[in-house]
Amino acid sequence: MRLRLPLLALTGTTMFALALACGSDDAETTTSTTSTTTSVETPMDGAGTSSQPYVATCSDSGKRLTGAVGNSFYVMCPANCLTGSVWGTGPYTRDSSICTAAVHGGAVTTAGGLVKATILAGQPNYQAGDANGVSSHSWMSYDTSIGIEPGVTKTPAPAKTRTTTTTTTTTTPKGKTRTLPAGSRPGRKGGSRGH
Repeated sequence: MRLRLPLLALTGTTMFALALACGSDDAETTTSTTSTTTSVETPMDGAGTSSQPYVATCSDSGKRLTGAVGNSFYVMCPANCLTGSVWGTGPYTRDSSICTAAVHGGAVTTAGGLVKATILAGQPNYQAGDANGVSSHSWMSYDTSIGIEPGVTKTPAPAKTRTTTTTTTTTTPKGKTRTLPAGSRPGRKGGSRGH
């Protein structure tokens, strides 16, 4: 009677299976190879500054922003980014579409525009939500996040100015009171010099 026991060992991406025959000198060997493909996104074109932002497509994810937690980049988003994949409601998983997340979070409208994306620490979970025509999905923990905000700071409205008019009241020696317009001097007829 022959008894076969499988012996498995994993080395890299190649799996070897060896079947040993007990009580026999003839052993069968089977080799199987599997491959793993890792998706590496290339960095975006541009400097990532406000004057030379990265130019993104609607599907570009935060993984294209190379750097460490705390690094910020300016990204120019095209119009109509409503269908890229987004996880969370802000911050978003780093593999979320930058521009679709920007529309979701209100950093830009569907007209597109400049946003500031910051690499943040990962979160224990990300909530789903609908906003601004974009539906985001929930996700469990992720190693890094992206925060999205408008890339252009809004200038504050100018301060409102207040105009005041001063009126001077004087009493004449005969007990009569008259009111002079602002800027005129008492003692002159009509309150001004012109004839």
